[in-house]
Amino acid sequence: MNTSFATLIRHSFWVLILAVPAWCQKAGPPRPGSINYVEGQASIGAISLTPGAIGTAVLEKDQLLTTQAGKVEILLTPGVFLTVAENSSVKMVSPDLANTKVELEKGCALVEVIEIRKENDIRIDQKGASTKLLRRGLYDFDADHAQVRVFKGKAELYRGNEKVTLTDRREVALNIDAKAEVSEF
Repeated sequence: MNTSFATLIRHSFWVLILAVPAWCQKAGPPRPGSINYVEGQASIGAISLTPGAIGTAVLEKDQLLTTQAGKVEILLTPGVFLTVAENSSVKMVSPDLANTKVELEKGCALVEVIEIRKENDIRIDQKGASTKLLRRGLYDFDADHAQVRVFKGKAELYRGNEKVTLTDRREVALNIDAKAEVSEF
């Protein structure tokens, strides 16, 4: 019996030693589309998001994230966060670090840029326009009212051959028939 017990202890020791690296491994670094926060009802496609999805769920290329009575925060790039408001939907167009693009299909979203690198091309598309974020700041997108607002920061809005620069406390309405007019708010 002592031999069996000693063998069991030895095997258990080796199992524990070999398992330690697995316990110590951290999840890979967050990547564009990583879900940072979930509140209320939200889903990626037909899959409901719960608080357990934080840090594990990722909005992949061409997937649609929809909120009902809730909101979700998504990492776009390190230092850039997209918060999708209630009753909104956003599609991940390109999850690449150097070329990150989402399309706000309906509702509202807020983007907070804490850090942006010159290598980043971060764009929010809506209603036929593409807004490129250029500086640290806070940006508001409203697909239902076809509006882009810059609380603080700098962005360039592209629509067809038109390019409009938005800076602090500026907004633009994306009227289909009219030229994009920048105004102060």
